[in-house]
Amino acid sequence: MPLNPFRFVSLRTRFMILAVLLTLVFSSVWGFWTWSREKALLRDRIEREGEMLVSSMSIPIINALLYEELGIIGEGGLIDNFVTDIMANDRLHPLYAFVTDQTGKVLAHNILSEYGKIYRDPLTRDVLQAQGLVIRQPEGSKIPTLDFGMPLAIAGKRWGALRVGISLEPLFRDLSRLRAQIFSFTLLFAIGAMGTFILIGNRLSRPLIDLADEMEKVPDLTHDFNPGPERRDEIGQLQKSFARLLDRLNQAEEERNLTLDRLLDNERLATVGKLVSGVAHEINNPLAGIQGALYRLRKLGENGVSAETLDLVQREVDRISGIVTQLLDLARAGRLEKEPIDSHALF
Repeated sequence: MPLNPFRFVSLRTRFMILAVLLTLVFSSVWGFWTWSREKALLRDRIEREGEMLVSSMSIPIINALLYEELGIIGEGGLIDNFVTDIMANDRLHPLYAFVTDQTGKVLAHNILSEYGKIYRDPLTRDVLQAQGLVIRQPEGSKIPTLDFGMPLAIAGKRWGALRVGISLEPLFRDLSRLRAQIFSFTLLFAIGAMGTFILIGNRLSRPLIDLADEMEKVPDLTHDFNPGPERRDEIGQLQKSFARLLDRLNQAEEERNLTLDRLLDNERLATVGKLVSGVAHEINNPLAGIQGALYRLRKLGENGVSAETLDLVQREVDRISGIVTQLLDLARAGRLEKEPIDSHALF
C-alpha cells in the first residue's frame, strides 16, 4: 500500500532537518561564545590602555601641582598641556579629561568653559576619596563611556583627582561588525552543511529506497528480488533478511498452489464420480431389462435365435456390466478409518 505523503516524513528528511538544526544551534553557541569572548578582550584592552594612560599622566600632573604649590612654575599652564596630551591619544579617543583639586574645583579641562567649576557628583567624590584607580561606566550618558579616575596623592598628601572619559562606541562598532561576520559565517556554514547533509542523506537513504521499491513488488511473487551489491552494514543485513523472507513466501506460495491444484483435482474427481454414478445407474436399468429378455429367450428356445448369438449378446452385456461396476467403484467415496497408534513411532 503506498505511503500517505501527508503523514509520512522520510528518515532522510528527518536527518537533514535535525542535522541543520544542530548545526545552527552549535554555530549560534560558538558565535555567541566568540562574540562574548571578543567583547571581554576588547573591553579588557581598553581598561588596560586607559589605566596605563591615567597612571602614566598622573605622576607628571602631581609634579606640576607640587611645583605650582612651591611657586616654581605658574598656575595651570603645565597641567593644561598634560590634558591636551591626553586628548591627543589616537588609540583611545578620549571624550573628556580634566583635573580637580581636593574640593572638586576644576583646575584644567579639555573644555575651557568648565574651568573653575566645582564637581560634586558621586563619581568625583569617590575618586577623591579612593586609594587607587576607579573605573566605572557612568549611567545616563548619551555616549557609552568608560570613566577612569585616579586620585592625585603621594605619601598621604592629596592634591585632587584626574578623570578621563573614554568612548565605548569603537568597541560597540567592532562588536557589531564581529556579530555581522559571525552571522554571515554561521549562515554560510549552515548552507554548506545542509548541502553536505543532503549528499550524505541521499547516499545513506538510496539503499533503503531501492529496498523499498523491491519490497513494493513483493505481491508479484514471480518477481526476482535484486538486493543490489552486497553491503556489510545494517542495510545489508536487512536486505538478506528480506531475501530470506521472500524465499519463504515463494515456497509457501508454491505449496499453496500445489494444494490448490490438488483440491481442484479432487473437486473434478468428485464431479466425475457423481456423473459416473448417475450414468451407471442409468445404464444398469436397461441392462437389467436386456438380461431379463435374454433369460426368457434362452428358456423359450423356439424363436429361431441361435445359441451363439445369445452368447455374444450375453458377453457384451456382461462386459457393459463390468464397466459399470468399475465406474461405480471409482465414484464411491472412500471411508476414513481411525485406529490408535503409538506416537513415539512417529517422533
